[in-house]
This record gives sequence, structure tokens and C-alpha cells, in this order.
Amino acid sequence: MKNRKETLIETLRGSTEGLRKIPEQLDGISIYDDTGHVDCEFFTDCLVAVNQLMDASNLVVNALSERLVPCGLLDKPQKNRMKGASGR
Repeated sequence: MKNRKETLIETLRGSTEGLRKIPEQLDGISIYDDTGHVDCEFFTDCLVAVNQLMDASNLVVNALSERLVPCGLLDKPQKNRMKGASGR
């Protein structure tokens, strides 16, 4: 039985594996419709999907960051730890 860390890493790798194939899948697909105009529905759907991917990526980065820094620590104003270091 896999532990949770191994399962998480496997999930992350599987998620990115499919994403890396997207540029290849775009080969031969035109952004234009039969009339020569931009296929706005297709283009918008692509942008929405990419935005959702970026949102998911940001959630993962934030979740990992929270494990490094205790919750709320970054929200507090930071005091200069080396007062007087600038020579003033």
C-alpha cells in the first residue's frame, strides 16, 4: 500500500504528463474557422481551460507553501531583523 506522499507525487506526475502532450495535440488544429475568422468559441474554451489549469496550479503551490511557512506568518508585517544594519 502506498503512503500519502507517494500517492501525491504520482498524481502530480500524472497530471503534468497529460499537460505536456497538449502542444502536440495542437499541431494541425487551426484557430480559424471555415470563413477565415478566429473561432472565438474554440479559442475562448481553450483560454478558460488554461485559466482553470493555472488556478489549480496556484492552489497546489499555495498548499505546498503553507507547509513551509506556518499559517498567517506571511500576513504579519515583518520587522527589520537587523535594525541599524544600514548604518542609519
